[in-house]
Parts: sequence; structure tokens; C-alpha cells
Amino acid sequence: MSRFDELQKGLELPGDCGNTTTKAPPWLDREKFYRARRVFQSHFFSIFFAHLTGLIFVVSIPGTLTPLLYTGNSSNLVRIFRRYVSTMRHVRQWYEGDIWNPEDPAYKSITLIRQMHNKVANKMNAEDVDTTQSNCAMKQSETLSSSQQSAKIHISQYHMVLTQFSFIGFIIMFPRFIGIYCSREDMECFIHFWRGIGYQLGIDDRFNICSGSVEETEAFCLELKEKVLKPSIISSVPESERMSKDIIRAMSVVVPFLNWTATMRFWYEILGITLHFKYSFYVSICYWLMIVTHRFLLRITLLRIFFNFLVRMSYWKAINWSDSFEKLLAQKMT
Repeated sequence: MSRFDELQKGLELPGDCGNTTTKAPPWLDREKFYRARRVFQSHFFSIFFAHLTGLIFVVSIPGTLTPLLYTGNSSNLVRIFRRYVSTMRHVRQWYEGDIWNPEDPAYKSITLIRQMHNKVANKMNAEDVDTTQSNCAMKQSETLSSSQQSAKIHISQYHMVLTQFSFIGFIIMFPRFIGIYCSREDMECFIHFWRGIGYQLGIDDRFNICSGSVEETEAFCLELKEKVLKPSIISSVPESERMSKDIIRAMSVVVPFLNWTATMRFWYEILGITLHFKYSFYVSICYWLMIVTHRFLLRITLLRIFFNFLVRMSYWKAINWSDSFEKLLAQKMT
């Protein structure tokens, strides 16, 4: 049985497997786990770009958009901005803090996120929230299994794993396409780090994407790309595309030249998906800036440090000038 076939069982299991957050798992290698911090600091720009990419694509996957619509936290540009700035803040805490120490802000952050997931999942399952939108997307693709189409558990183990995939999948599958030039040992540490993140969020080890070797994890991600991500993107419903566009619109106020069409062109070519929309001269400029930056400029250490600094500045502005950005987004909505 392949790992993907095993993952299908997760459709019927709650997203929180019930493992303890106060005791580290026996497989944890703290030296590897903390070495991932250095990888993150060295590739700050590329890693945040990969995370953002995952967030705009994960809404195309059946079952992942419904909770976002249910909570209302993504109902307009201002709320989307707040949501994803908050996500950035939490994820950065996980990278730079200690998620295994109950006294550390990173531990409190990841525990809070886990509690929030449980609260939303319990409410949705208790209310038997309609999944018509998600099932519509599923039925458009013959490559998605019937078990996926009939799943009724909201925020299941399956959906938690796909959320984990959205954060780390592009980094594992296409590191050099996004300017990450690191050793196999560094990638192994990075994968080990995200195994720990998945564990603390309640993902069962048998489903955790990062529970294998570098090669096994890459193979699993590539299988998820072919069997879930690409079919979901190709057959995505209008609500998914609107949400992904709004995420880019919201974050573009702090990230210059961030453009939805250019981002789609960049990734569709990598994923082997036919581009079905037109693009302007400005979009072409944004696209080529992405190509040149990720595939050439980030190879140079000094330039990588410079781009890391730019994203850190964007992050700082998003946190400290949030009121100003929210007012700007509110004006765009009128």
C-alpha cells in the first residue's frame, strides 16, 4: 500500500489524533530540529514565498476551502490580510522559538492553533455543515477517489496533511526553482522540523508527510501533486479562484510586484498545467522578475541576504503598520 493509499484512511479520522503536546516524541532529534532554524534564516525570502504559494493553492483542494468560508475570517480583503499576517506571525514563531517548551511563545502559538482547529472542526461536524461546494470540485475530476467525494468529517487527518503539504510541498519538490540551494543534510533537517510541526498540530505519524527520508518525503509530495493538487487546480470552483486572488490582493499591499496572474504563470509552468488566461505587459514584468530573482539572483549569497532583508521589512511593516494597510484595503473594497 502506497503512502497516498494509506492517507485515504485519514478522511474518516479527526484532524487531531490526540497525541500529547507536552512530551516530545521518541523520534525527535533536537539537533536536527533546531538546525532547521538556520535553513529558515538563510532562505527567508524563498521559504515565505513557498508558504504563500501553498496557501493560495490549498484553497483549490476539496474540503480545505469550506472551513475558511465557515469561519468568515476570509470574507473580505481586510479579514484575509489579518488572517495571513497572523499566519505569518505564528509560523515565524515556530521557526525561531521552541515548540517543545511549554514556557516558550512558539509552544503557546502552536497549541493555540491546534485548539482553534479543533474548535472549528467540532462546530462544523456538530452542525453538519454543507460540503456542496467542495464536492462539486471533487466530481469535476476523475482522478479523485470516491472515498474523497463521500468524506463527511471536516478538518480530518487527510485535510491536515494537505495543509502541511501546502507549507512544505513546494520547498521539497522544487527547491531550486524558488532559489533554495541547500545540502541534503539541511533539507533532511528541514523535513524533520516539519515532522515536529505536524506532530504538535495533531497529525498522526503514519500520515505525516515528513515521517520518511528526504527521498521518501519528496516521492510522497510528488504523488500528492499529481493525484490531488493538479486535478484540484484544473477543476477548481470559482470560489477557490476568487479566494486565491483575494489572498494575493491582500498581501500585495506589503509585497511589491506580487501579482496573481504572474504567480499562476510562474507555478503553472513548473507544475505542467496549461495557462488559460491572458496577461498584460505589467504581468509579464512581474513574472520575469520572479524568474530572474528565484532562478538566478538568489544563487548569490549577498543578493539572497538582501532579498531576505526585503521580506523581513515587509513582515515588519505588515505587523507594525497593519492599521494603515487595512484602511488601504478597505478603500479597495469600496
